[in-house]
Amino acid sequence: MRKPLIKILLAIPFLAIGILIYFLFKPVELENFNSSFISISLTIATFSISFSFLQYTFSPYKSLLRSISTRQLIFTYATLIVALAPIGGLVINKSLVPQISLFTIPLLAYNILLLWTVAYEECNPVFLLNRAKRPKKLLSFLQRFKDDINQQLITQESFNFSKGDETPSHDWGDKYSVTVPGDPFHLANMIAEHALKNGDVLMYVEVVRSYGTIIDAMLANPMVKEMDFRFKIERLVGYSFRNLVKLSGKLSDNPVHRNELILSISNYLREKALLYLQTRNPFENIAGILTDFAEELVSKDRDAVILVLSLHRQLCQKGIYDPPPEQGHEFFKLHLPVYPMYIKRIGQAAIRDGSSEMMYRCLEELGYLGCSAVKNYQFQVIIETLQSIVQLGRESRAAGLVCFDQRCTLDPPAHAKERLWWMLSWIHHLSDDKVQLIHRSFETAYSRLSGFKTTIVMSREGDQPVFDINESKEPHVEGYISGNHPGKIDYSDPKQIKEYKLY
Repeated sequence: MRKPLIKILLAIPFLAIGILIYFLFKPVELENFNSSFISISLTIATFSISFSFLQYTFSPYKSLLRSISTRQLIFTYATLIVALAPIGGLVINKSLVPQISLFTIPLLAYNILLLWTVAYEECNPVFLLNRAKRPKKLLSFLQRFKDDINQQLITQESFNFSKGDETPSHDWGDKYSVTVPGDPFHLANMIAEHALKNGDVLMYVEVVRSYGTIIDAMLANPMVKEMDFRFKIERLVGYSFRNLVKLSGKLSDNPVHRNELILSISNYLREKALLYLQTRNPFENIAGILTDFAEELVSKDRDAVILVLSLHRQLCQKGIYDPPPEQGHEFFKLHLPVYPMYIKRIGQAAIRDGSSEMMYRCLEELGYLGCSAVKNYQFQVIIETLQSIVQLGRESRAAGLVCFDQRCTLDPPAHAKERLWWMLSWIHHLSDDKVQLIHRSFETAYSRLSGFKTTIVMSREGDQPVFDINESKEPHVEGYISGNHPGKIDYSDPKQIKEYKLY
């Protein structure tokens, strides 16, 4: 049952009391109490209005409101009109005062509860957020957002002082402010900020869990079907979510807040993966923002970082095992390798922080992910995973990291080589043509990691594959040319950590 209907039904008992008193007493007998009827009505109205406004005064979320809500003012004016009705009866005929008062006094008593409820709702962040998500509110915001951006772009066009062929590529693209009144993401971030400052964990959890529903409601709006406008909305989603993450990291050291944020958004992204959307914006971008957050938490919250690592592996594995059913999903396959790249970024942050354990966890995630990619021959993921493992091994060697486990004598580069072997050991399940395509990539990966040219010869003894991995003493050097400017990378130099694209 809808809340407005409930509020109307609650008024029935109060009106019933007035009707009962009307029939129990003759209004003529009550004319001597006209002054009392008028004063009672005005007193009830005064106190009900005053107490309702106290709700705003003592609410910890009052700063979310720019002014008293229109709804509150409407009910306040209605209460005053009801309270003044006996005076109007007195002007017409004093015999009307008791008759009118027998109905207005119970109704004003009901208004005490009604005004308090309205004030409570208007100060309740959950109510405000749910209202902002309503289709009409979203449509109104989207229209303002579109009009505002179009006006900004027209203005900026007049400030374009450069010619097209004299502008760097990074300077192309629209530049505009995304701050527009009525933005539900901005409201959600403000509520989250107040909840963090007030130590209101439950409210923070409510906001974080509602973020996904706001995104879905906005992307489902017919206005967002237009590709150019959808791109702007996706940018707004990423911008807003990044602000939420920054607020959470800045205002709270409570692991409950961090874990709730990561778990809620992780589950939301997993739901999108069930629809084959983990490589689409804004969801891929949200995963990248979680990666940035995990990089900051490497030395602060081990469990939170592992949650993000596991999320990236699972989103990628879901795409490997269960790609989109429709034909021509090349976009999906091209973007799926972003997840091993995200894992690598967290590993690089761990190396900078000197955390060999967290770097090892990244290698572990990449190792399992790489095996899934080889077994299912997801070529782009295989290549990106090889590159990520090799780069973490090289950077950990340059940083002088040692293994965190007291029972292990291997160094991190050796652990990286282990993960390469895990992946290599599965290629015998592939057809010969597929093995030929990735064989050279594995040789290059081994050569880059060790720093010396390495060859891999695969043969069979019966049904068992045999891998002959030969590491020479010749330094592994790769060259490239940019225009007329040649360059080279000597991988045998342990301090050389330049990352070059693996093919």
